[in-house]
Amino acid sequence: MTRRGRYETPAMVGLVAAAMLLAGLGAITPRALDTVFILVLALGLWRAGPGAGLPRRAALGAAAGLAAGALAAQALWPGLRYAPFLGVLLIHLAVAYAFLRGVLPGRTPILLQVVRQMGLGDRGTPAFQRFLRRQCWVWAGLAAVTALAAAIAVVAPAWREAAGAATTGLVVAQAVWFVSTHRYANRRYRRPETWRDTLTIMARPGIWARLEI
Repeated sequence: MTRRGRYETPAMVGLVAAAMLLAGLGAITPRALDTVFILVLALGLWRAGPGAGLPRRAALGAAAGLAAGALAAQALWPGLRYAPFLGVLLIHLAVAYAFLRGVLPGRTPILLQVVRQMGLGDRGTPAFQRFLRRQCWVWAGLAAVTALAAAIAVVAPAWREAAGAATTGLVVAQAVWFVSTHRYANRRYRRPETWRDTLTIMARPGIWARLEI
């Protein structure tokens, strides 16, 4: 990772956090917060696209399309609110797609691919591989439900508070499930991989380009 790339993500997160603080204090409008959020989200998509195997021009086009489409939609429907729910929605749609695609016939589940990339042990027993396949279905379901809750928070003002609370609860549940299932696999299948190992490998530049999604 370049020196520039090392500081980009913290800077973008800091910018959104500052905008959310200002909006909470009433210094900027919710619409202004959404504009900052969309532009940062589009910049993140553009910068991360090549590392995920997306051509640079395609990543730029997707980022520009996201920003233009989201801002135009909000101009037509002022009740839309993006920060932070649109980011949760897009991330979880991508996660659900990746997990579901991996369990199709003839494909390798993404969790088994991640285990291979770690290189801490072999592919494991057939029972462990079945466990990973079932986990892919669970994660796809969790991601889909979280995306739905986030989508409701974006588009439905009357349901926004409840949908936002549900989104937060689902994200917390995923974190708990992530740690718990790693510990279960450590004990039940004698696997060496920890949840910290998984986070480390998934944070490496270019890892998504090496996975078959």
